[in-house]
Amino acid sequence: MLRANLIQIFLTDYSYENRVDFFKGLNHSLVLLSDEELTFSKEKINLKFTLNYLEEDVFTKTFLSEFEDGAPFRVIRPIGVSKEISVLQYNAKDVFSAGSTNPDGYSVSFILTDENDIRNNEIVVKGIEEQLQNLVAGAMMALQNNLQNDFYNISRRLISSIKRSDKDIHQIPNGSMLARILRDTSHQYDEIEQRIIASWF
Repeated sequence: MLRANLIQIFLTDYSYENRVDFFKGLNHSLVLLSDEELTFSKEKINLKFTLNYLEEDVFTKTFLSEFEDGAPFRVIRPIGVSKEISVLQYNAKDVFSAGSTNPDGYSVSFILTDENDIRNNEIVVKGIEEQLQNLVAGAMMALQNNLQNDFYNISRRLISSIKRSDKDIHQIPNGSMLARILRDTSHQYDEIEQRIIASWF
């Protein structure tokens, strides 16, 4: 088994705070991770989660599992070059993240080290500001590469996240530019989204 060392928490929806706390409590546990299962062992805690393959891309492989109460969560493992870079960056054996099936929820990332290699890393905590910056950047990139479906899907997530967080799109890098693009194409969005876009001006 390998040692799980927590390195990053991403939380944008505080209704998931108890799930984040659950995974935080598993910091420094011993872990067995394969494409079929994820097992945590710490003091008197022994948890085994069955992993079901969901999808993969060039960088990651994603699995679904569920908590004892039946609520689902994702486990994401880097693959290929992405895994090699992560392992080198953290001087680790492996890396994985557990998080909500909702991409706007939460994720908790661990590095896996030798059993006796317990690290007290500075845990990076990210939230809504980083998420909004990533959504704006992703939408602009999709637009520049003429990926209209991706642009539409990302911008809808952005509109929803801006409304939910009550943040100012004009305070985000490239946010004002994207806001003008959304205003000029607002006929593609539903009535509620159009009202949100109009409120930015």
